[in-house]
Amino acid sequence: MSKKILTDILHRYGVFKKIASTLAMVCLALLKGGTPSMRGLADYLMLPYSKQAKTNRIWRLFNKAKTFKPVAVMKALFHIVFKLADNPFIIIDFTSLNGFRIKFFIASLPTSGRSLPFYCRPLYLKDIYSLRYSSENEFIMITIKELLSIIPANLRERIIILGDRQFGTKRFIHFFTEEGIRFIVRIKKKFLVKVGAKALNSGELEKGKYVVEIEAEKYLLYIRKQREEKLILVSNFENTNSLKAARKYLKRSYCEQMHRDLKNRLNLLFLNSKYYKQLDEEKLRKYSVVFMLTEVIGIWIGKLTKRSKYYHRFCSKKDERSLFHLGQIVARQMYEFLEDIGLKFKISAVKLFLLNREFRCDYR
Repeated sequence: MSKKILTDILHRYGVFKKIASTLAMVCLALLKGGTPSMRGLADYLMLPYSKQAKTNRIWRLFNKAKTFKPVAVMKALFHIVFKLADNPFIIIDFTSLNGFRIKFFIASLPTSGRSLPFYCRPLYLKDIYSLRYSSENEFIMITIKELLSIIPANLRERIIILGDRQFGTKRFIHFFTEEGIRFIVRIKKKFLVKVGAKALNSGELEKGKYVVEIEAEKYLLYIRKQREEKLILVSNFENTNSLKAARKYLKRSYCEQMHRDLKNRLNLLFLNSKYYKQLDEEKLRKYSVVFMLTEVIGIWIGKLTKRSKYYHRFCSKKDERSLFHLGQIVARQMYEFLEDIGLKFKISAVKLFLLNREFRCDYR
């Protein structure tokens, strides 16, 4: 993928042209280099300047560029990943930076056994201790409201939130319903529900589909056997049966590979180093935008490569590399454009698809 294509796409969705251009270069450099160190990124920045000049440009992007608004880039990123993923499911989950007392709330869309991140917000544990947020649950609700604000109004009623047991509480179920969000969340076996006139723990029910009451509101409960344990799901919209509900929910696990890519292949844990310990929330969000955009670019290039007849040049048919890893291998071997591996036509087609196609998806 060329810098120009990425710049055009980001600018089309509201990112300032100069910021979009620098952001595109930094993301491609991170994909090739695999390190967020400024001097490390400078080695892969495609500019005819000295290393120090390139390092200074990256520093200004994170520290001085007032027009670099993380939320604006996330809006553009949502448009990109929604078209690439082509489904209404949004996975919400946390990942943490060990030793730095920070957790990242990340929203992503599943596709091809992976997920494409488009929204991230850091939670410093000190913010809970200092009562900036009364609890982690309050932070999550504030964050989900911001998440909804970057999704176009005509798509909000179509999306389906997928959450694990952390989000399967009465407070969140009520919150999702109030916000008009469709959801499928997993709940614990001791979660109390009302079936008919009888109050029961959800774990006492057999496999199947039930209409239950939670806090005087009606919901659908689905129970499936998942190996040795029960998979108990609650939803506020109709699914044909428990199997279809479970298949939708199990897409949630796709985010685990994305977390591994961010931490291991893009070195997200580098933010633990001493140099970055003074980052405020705004700067950390800028870094998170770069990480997410790089992850999307890597998977995008990986999918294009896997479809092409040149796939065997990068790995054998038996090799089970992730799409992102494959995209990273290709990026390290390319220059400004991918003409040398025969993907020019395909990438131009994707560019036209992203820039010109209108939203026509109709999820029911």
